[in-house]
Amino acid sequence: MWRRTLVAVVALAGASLACTIGTEPTSVPTPMATLQATFTLSQTETGGVSDAENTLQPTPAQACSPQADWQTTVILPGDTLSGIAQRSGVTVDELVNANCLSSPDSIVAGQTLRVPVALANPTPGAVSNPLPNCSADNQWFFTFAYAPADDNCPGQLISSNAVGQNFQNGRVYRYDPAPGETQATIYAIYNDSTWTTFPDTWDSSQASDDPSIVPPAGWYKPTGALGKLWREQLRDKLGWAYAPEDAFSGRRQAPVNSVPYLYIDHGLRRLVLRLNNTNGTWLVVGSY
Repeated sequence: MWRRTLVAVVALAGASLACTIGTEPTSVPTPMATLQATFTLSQTETGGVSDAENTLQPTPAQACSPQADWQTTVILPGDTLSGIAQRSGVTVDELVNANCLSSPDSIVAGQTLRVPVALANPTPGAVSNPLPNCSADNQWFFTFAYAPADDNCPGQLISSNAVGQNFQNGRVYRYDPAPGETQATIYAIYNDSTWTTFPDTWDSSQASDDPSIVPPAGWYKPTGALGKLWREQLRDKLGWAYAPEDAFSGRRQAPVNSVPYLYIDHGLRRLVLRLNNTNGTWLVVGSY
């Protein structure tokens, strides 16, 4: 008897299944809400895991909101977070936290950044008068807008043709030889507040470009003197360029005293940097 009943049940189930194959369900079950959490698992000092410690504990996600009461500025190619922090009077960490950045290197050109003060363009032609005991013949070619004025007397201003190019991880410029020099100088300004200098070893008899190197769409590679140095030493450190190189009137000036630093025209946003030879760091000190 029970065997006939079981056969009937199986046959009925099979018929029901056959009727549903190839047809869409009349309703879709509502999915269960998922709970996302980060769990930590701690170990005892002996390296084992106890039953109590084996319990997964949820860690709530940390929310971040940008500093809404701060001003905004648009990041230009070649801008660095450390340079913007110096001009804004805050630390790099404060800018990172105020803008919910993942790291100091996560800024890109065109991005809007929150800063505590408006970064207005400086007034062209402004200078800082030298100290009373300095010669009136030499004046600083810039204003100490972002650092205290130099206590040393300004030395001779050296002007020369220059070209600059902005990269993902810094800016590079080439200055023609100064009086008494036989070789041009290339300065690499990195986003991590360090810098290096190189002699220009390229000339017109050498290749200006390597056609086998193809940048991604929207990016550029340097050519000529900057390209030779980039291919040989700086490609991995600098990344791709935002645009082709631009020419500008470069200026360099050092105090008359023997000091281990130099002031240089950055060729961008009318900024002036102090390049420290002692520790290889740079600082935005003024504008013109």
